[in-house]
Amino acid sequence: MRLYEANLTLVESMGRSYGFDPLFYWQPVIFSKRHRSSYERTLDRSDIPITIRKTYDAIYRWVRQSESLNSHPHFRNISALFDDAGKAYYLDGMQHLSEAGNQRVAAAMVDDVIGLIEQRRAAAEEKTVR
Repeated sequence: MRLYEANLTLVESMGRSYGFDPLFYWQPVIFSKRHRSSYERTLDRSDIPITIRKTYDAIYRWVRQSESLNSHPHFRNISALFDDAGKAYYLDGMQHLSEAGNQRVAAAMVDDVIGLIEQRRAAAEEKTVR
């Protein structure tokens, strides 16, 4: 997780150098979904070792509890996005999202993207006024 945080810092530095604004999202995974649909329960693959599931649990718990990440202005934890939905959002046990799942993820991101576009537009307009 320290490496992930270091990557955020690196990408932000690159953004300043190359003129882009990064956004970071911690995505939902089937292992972290509290209420799986009946279809998603059929995807519960017995060939995935319990150690992998426990690793996911530990990492996602760490992300939820990380003050450093959760106070970061460009980071959003959307891992609980599907928690209370009984609908199937995963196509398989390998974290591939359905069209409906991708739409929900995009909807969770769109306001942030629009906000950055508006900030850029306002900065450009202010620059041309001067």
